[in-house]
Amino acid sequence: FGTALVPEGMLKLKGNNMKNDSRPLDPTCDCMVCKKYTRAYLHHLITKEPSAALLVTYHNIRHMMNLSRRLHESILDGSFPKFVNDFLRCHYPKG
Repeated sequence: FGTALVPEGMLKLKGNNMKNDSRPLDPTCDCMVCKKYTRAYLHHLITKEPSAALLVTYHNIRHMMNLSRRLHESILDGSFPKFVNDFLRCHYPKG
């Protein structure tokens, strides 16, 4: 509860470092949560309102849909190994 999926991995919204973060969950995401709410606002909701999980879930589903679409496209166009390499490099930059 309170974890958003982002290109770099998982974003813990309950952490105090989110308290004043005015960025969207994921600036590359086209979902209504990322367009409308900041990390700070979602942090506030997550720590006060259990129903805030709906917003994070909405974003996480959209994130997974986009990831699946990109994965599928990489298989079709023959760039799957590059996709996997880029995905892992983004999620685990330190190796």
